[in-house]
Amino acid sequence: MRRSRTVLLVFLGTSLLTLSTPSKGAGGARALPKGLPRWFEALDKNQDGEISLREWLQGGKKLDDFREYDLNDDGLITADEVLRVLGNGSQLKLQKGKAKYDGAIDPPTKEQFRSKRAFKIFTVTLQQGMTYQFEMVSPEFFAFLYLEGPDGAILGRADSGGNNQKARIEHRAEKSGTYRVIATSQGGFRPGPFSLSATVLPGGGGGGAVVKGLPPWFRQLDKDEDGQVSLREWQQGGKKPAEFRGFDLNDDGFITLEEAVRASKIQAHLTLKQGRGKFDGVLEEGVNEEPFRGIKFLKVLTVELKAGVTYQFDHTSKAFKPLFVVQDPDNQGVGFGFNQNKGPSARIVHQAAKTGTYRIIATSQGGPKNPPGSSTGSFSLSVRVLAGLNNTLPRGLPPWFETLDKDQNREISLREWLEGGKKLDEFRDYDLNDDGLLTTEEVLRVVEKASLLKFVKGLASYKGTIDAGGEINYQGKKLGKILTIKLEAGKTYQIDHMSRVKRQFDAFLYLEGPDRTMLAQDDDGGGDLNSRIVHRAAVTGTYRIIATSLGQGMGAFNLTVRLLDEPGGGR
Repeated sequence: MRRSRTVLLVFLGTSLLTLSTPSKGAGGARALPKGLPRWFEALDKNQDGEISLREWLQGGKKLDDFREYDLNDDGLITADEVLRVLGNGSQLKLQKGKAKYDGAIDPPTKEQFRSKRAFKIFTVTLQQGMTYQFEMVSPEFFAFLYLEGPDGAILGRADSGGNNQKARIEHRAEKSGTYRVIATSQGGFRPGPFSLSATVLPGGGGGGAVVKGLPPWFRQLDKDEDGQVSLREWQQGGKKPAEFRGFDLNDDGFITLEEAVRASKIQAHLTLKQGRGKFDGVLEEGVNEEPFRGIKFLKVLTVELKAGVTYQFDHTSKAFKPLFVVQDPDNQGVGFGFNQNKGPSARIVHQAAKTGTYRIIATSQGGPKNPPGSSTGSFSLSVRVLAGLNNTLPRGLPPWFETLDKDQNREISLREWLEGGKKLDEFRDYDLNDDGLLTTEEVLRVVEKASLLKFVKGLASYKGTIDAGGEINYQGKKLGKILTIKLEAGKTYQIDHMSRVKRQFDAFLYLEGPDRTMLAQDDDGGGDLNSRIVHRAAVTGTYRIIATSLGQGMGAFNLTVRLLDEPGGGR
């Protein structure tokens, strides 16, 4: 039987701590039962007879392994739970909605499960709202299955009715957690080989069942339809890794249906416009997951901050005394604010050490009888730049930068880019670190690599080198040079690109219009490993010429642009 305890949630410095104190009369450390592994006592630092998630992780253990022992999913591993798992258990891990086990039930022992003496216990993590099918078959006995919920209650049982026939249980999970599947025989004493499978049923929550409050992106990112979004699926869908942690509440590398719904409710994004941003809302009922364990009402706001810039955060409410924490992109607390007087606000001033997505955990202050986070109500949270951000855009940026930067935060998101009518392939040309944002620095780096060509008597020429330093990242090519030139509508031009040393490399040429649409490309139009494009300009404007090579060829090159429609231009 678990001891009663007093749990106090406190904010200390900038960290959230859950302090557990033994009840009076506990008599110090409790004698541990026999059969426990050595790691139990080593991890149980406070000797209270149970291991918290914090103790588990501090001991270098993995979160997934913790769940295998935390049978009731309460965040604590008791001695009884460990003995139950070690006594006779294995873990079923669903991959792409399926799991299978082939093995044998050992001869009867003194251990019993509901009067059955020969059995095998499996743990499996199920997700709320999804339907699962468990099947067991044996060539030597009548298969018999039990399904236990996270609280130990029997949710289903089935027998096969004969050798080589299947015992089957179908169950729709009402809550997420660790369930147990007990494989045995009808009489409960027969050993022998058997197979056990677990499958997510189509339409049973993993492939399209309606889940109230589920954000639209979940179905789009869940490519294998296993009812969860992995970090890989998240990134392949164009999402930022920093935003993933806002939904992965237990930090196990997967966003489940339940986490997506719960996190969507308690979190929001705060966008800064002209150095200011404000959110008005209500503290929502929280989640009993790290790092929010024990906070009943809260709101989690994410905001993009810039390194070296100083920000002021204000948390204000007339309904409760405000309390909040600011965390950096590495989940480290960098600011702690609470109300020391009777006023309605709390404040944090912080200079960001790094650029990235920060989290603001807003909640309420406790009192003599109430822990922090026990009160709810309306609140406002504002962020403004105090110093360090020069709102004047640097010189040399193309005009479209300011046009597309709708929120004026000095960077262009993929959404802003596409909403401005731009193409995805062109976005990648500027997004040098592939983080889904175009900064002023990245755009200038690309633009500065473009050299301006000017006509003199109908001819423009350029001498350069294709080398390893010419990292242009254009159409998969990282070697080359970008040149710009103004062409006039209705006139025809001939562009030639050739290696200065014969056959040193195979020249390759691209031509883009003023709107960055690719108009032509060529690798041998000029013959003998040279390239040539002849183009009649449809509009007047600045065109781009990308001089590169086929493959990874390098060397010195000449490039010329000739006006064919003028006297002396060759036409």
